Amino acid sequence: MAKKATSKTTGRGTAVQETPQAKRGEVVERPASVRPIGPTHDQIAQRAQEIWKRHGCPPGEDRENWFEAEAELKREMSVR
Repeated sequence: MAKKATSKTTGRGTAVQETPQAKRGEVVERPASVRPIGPTHDQIAQRAQEIWKRHGCPPGEDRENWFEAEAELKREMSVR
């Protein structure tokens, strides 16, 4: 079961975010404000592989495929 981050107010009225520490293999839910705003490493890697296959699996274009994948995913995320 996922733990949720909580916040509390200090004596001076300042909000403090308490983020629970995940134990090995445990999922910690994070508020939207700390979720990634861009594509994850795994998403980019998967898309880069799709691009590589789409281009006929040419050798030596890893970086180009990675940057193209990252740009595509960022564009798609900004449209949502």
